[in-house]
Amino acid sequence: MKPKTWNVSQLNAYLKGLVDGDALLRSFAVEGELSNVRRHGSGHIYFTLKDARSAISGVMFRGYAASLAFEPAEGAKAVVVGFCSLFERTGQLQLYAEGMFPAGRGEQLDSLERLKNRLASEGVFDAARKRPLPVSPSRIAVITSETGAVARDIVSVARRRDPSVGITVVPAAVQGGSAARSVAEALALVNANALADVVIIARGGGSAEDLSPFNDEALTRAVAASAIPVVSAVGHETDVTLTDFAADTRAPTPSAAAEIVVPDKSAKAERADALRRRLDGAVSSRLTLLSLRLRAASEALVRLSPAGALARGYALALDMNGGVKADISAFVPGETFRLRLRDGYVTANVTRTEVSADE
Repeated sequence: MKPKTWNVSQLNAYLKGLVDGDALLRSFAVEGELSNVRRHGSGHIYFTLKDARSAISGVMFRGYAASLAFEPAEGAKAVVVGFCSLFERTGQLQLYAEGMFPAGRGEQLDSLERLKNRLASEGVFDAARKRPLPVSPSRIAVITSETGAVARDIVSVARRRDPSVGITVVPAAVQGGSAARSVAEALALVNANALADVVIIARGGGSAEDLSPFNDEALTRAVAASAIPVVSAVGHETDVTLTDFAADTRAPTPSAAAEIVVPDKSAKAERADALRRRLDGAVSSRLTLLSLRLRAASEALVRLSPAGALARGYALALDMNGGVKADISAFVPGETFRLRLRDGYVTANVTRTEVSADE
């Protein structure tokens, strides 16, 4: 049987279909040594991943490379997460990386996930135990490195928002093997001496290894147990640590933590002025309405009062003691009585009484 004759494009398209249709090649992790690492001006990272016997070309596109916490370097051992496909134009099988981290990091991630699940099952991260931050704290404790820019940034933002707030920087190591213990001791010091109304635990961004102290179990439990509300501001917005889960509030950055904790005094004053103006306007409108109603009621009262009737020509009969004679039966022939008119009184005598025909 004569074999089918393909052109190169047809062959490569067929092979690409085979590779793309293989479920095992759609998502996997592979470990090896990086070589020929090149970060292109477009933001893509090109590399070769190899072991003692084989190699495969790989690429990590800009979207994934931009959030990469691990910096690929020549000769570094790495685990690449992604998929395989065939680049039809050259017929080259290629590894498309969606994630990358140092070799050995996979076991660390598994261990961290197990710790996270265990602490969660114990209620360490429960939302019900988290407390609201004070509305207007007068004292803030900042646990961070005393030599880094983080402390200066937090103090600067806090002072700008409210110059009267008191800030105590409690120095602690935020990187390295002793960092977790150092931060926990600083937090214990703040609690023991009631140094603040709220605590900010902060450090700048870094690699996963740099941030690992904030995944320490003892420190995480200390944050959850703090008698003073804690704001965790560790790393950048995309970095998440166990202390973030344990803290009462998580801030995406240290500067954002200062904005969350310290109310803007000028904004508060503006809101107070606006509320005062609204209240003044409401009171003024209410008083105007009541004044109009009172005037209308007074005018109605004048129209219905005896004085109003007298002004229209009516008279009021009174006995000599000032009592009102409202019925004809109150008049006795020969009796003296008084008539009250609009502008005075008239004394009269009853000569006779008779019931009106209109009665």
